[in-house]
Amino acid sequence: MIESYQELYETGRIKTEHLLIGNGFSIGIWRDFNYTSLYEKQQESLEIRDRMLFKQLNTTNFEVVLENIIKAVHINQIFNYEVYELLQSYERIKNALIQAVIKVHPENYELQLNSDIELNNTFKIFKKSIFTTNYDLIPYWLHIKLLKQQRVINDFFRNNGKLYLNFVPESINNSLNLYYLHGGLHLFVKGFTSISY
Repeated sequence: MIESYQELYETGRIKTEHLLIGNGFSIGIWRDFNYTSLYEKQQESLEIRDRMLFKQLNTTNFEVVLENIIKAVHINQIFNYEVYELLQSYERIKNALIQAVIKVHPENYELQLNSDIELNNTFKIFKKSIFTTNYDLIPYWLHIKLLKQQRVINDFFRNNGKLYLNFVPESINNSLNLYYLHGGLHLFVKGFTSISY
């Protein structure tokens, strides 16, 4: 019989230093983050050719389509074919994904009312690092729970004497580090030197 994760954790037979979470984690908390929901929210904003790519690839997964466009760009460049239209499509689809996530993203109070996020102890058991490929704020909201319990959290953003938060790639002793691998909706580039939120 396969032991549950809880049994492995409680008996100390599994390491809990680092955690990598993906879109399935957020979907488990807020169902509208699934790709079909995201695509349905934004398909009308896409050009016909963009929608044809989703249909041809038989997917609603924006990232699969974006990855295929990049492959097509590289192939066309090898044969010296024009890639402008492909790059334009890439930008439209990328922006549609961003807008879709914004549209379906819950407010914190909605999440509290409609899910058991307060019962979610996923982040509590990990000791060193949380890596996320998601764009949403759910990891931050789970971190807030830990801050309330006096846990040292490091997302690598500090004031550093500026009027806004900026990225500082320095660790804090004994902190739980949060890494947004793709970047998040709350992160933006200000000029060429500062990443802010």
